[in-house]
Amino acid sequence: MTLSDEQAHRNAAVRERRALYASHRAKLSALILRDELPRGSVCLLGAGNANDVELSAIARAYDRVHLVDLDAAALGFAAEKLAPDERNKVTLHGGTDVTSILPELERWTHAPPAAGELAKILARATEPAIELPQSDLVVSCTLLSQLVELAKLALGEADPRLLELVLALRLGHLRLLARTARPGGRSILVTDVVASDTVPGLDRTPEPELGELLVRLVRERNFFTGANPFAIAEVCKTDSDLKSALATLRLHRPWRWQFAAERSYLVSAIELRRNP
Repeated sequence: MTLSDEQAHRNAAVRERRALYASHRAKLSALILRDELPRGSVCLLGAGNANDVELSAIARAYDRVHLVDLDAAALGFAAEKLAPDERNKVTLHGGTDVTSILPELERWTHAPPAAGELAKILARATEPAIELPQSDLVVSCTLLSQLVELAKLALGEADPRLLELVLALRLGHLRLLARTARPGGRSILVTDVVASDTVPGLDRTPEPELGELLVRLVRERNFFTGANPFAIAEVCKTDSDLKSALATLRLHRPWRWQFAAERSYLVSAIELRRNP
C-alpha cells in the first residue's frame, strides 16, 4: 500500500464517524467563523472528509472556500453533502501534496535514502514547491501530525534521521501557511499535541486547566514529535522567512478533543497574521 493509499484508507475508515469529531469541530469552526475575520476566502489544508469543520456554515459565511487534501475522494465526499448554493462557492484541490516530496517518501518506505540524497530532499521540504490560491484565512486542520506520520512511515520510527525530517516538514508547512495567506491575512495551525494514552485523566481535566496542563506536558516532553506549540511559535519568531512575513502571532487556549470514550486529544492552535 502506498502512502497515498494509506491516507485514503484512513479517511475512508472515519468517513461515517463524524460524531467522534464533535467537540473538536465546534472549537475549530468557532475559530474559522469568528466575526472579526474577513469574509472573503478561506483555504482549509488537510480538509479530508471535513469532519473537523462545519463546512456548510463556512460555505455560507465566506465568498470562496478552497479545500485542499491529498485524498480527492474524501474532498468529494465532503462537498457532496453541501447545498447547491454552498457547493458553488467551493473549489476542491484533491491530489495535492503539500510536502512536495511525497515521491521520495514513498521510495524511502522500500529503501532508505543515502546521506547526500536526504540533505537535498530536506532542503526541498522546507520550501514546498506548491502554489495555492491566496486567501484571507488559511487553516491547517490537524495536518501537521499527519505529515509527521508520513515521515515515520517513510523512514521508520527507529531511524535517527527522523527528527530532522519532521522538523524540515514542519518548517515547510509553516512557510506554506504564511505565504498562502494574502497580505494582511491570517493563517491558523491547528494540531493535536498529545493523546490520553500518555496523559491519564486528560478527559477529566477541566477546560480552564488545559493551558496549565499543556505547559506541564511540554516541560515533561510528553507530546507528539514536532507538535510542541511553544517550539512552533519560536520557529515563527526566529526563522528569517517567517519573521519577515509575519506581523503577529497568537497562541489560542488549548482544547480537548474527546474522540471516543477511551481516547481524547489535547489540541493547540497558533494564529499568524501576515504583514500587510
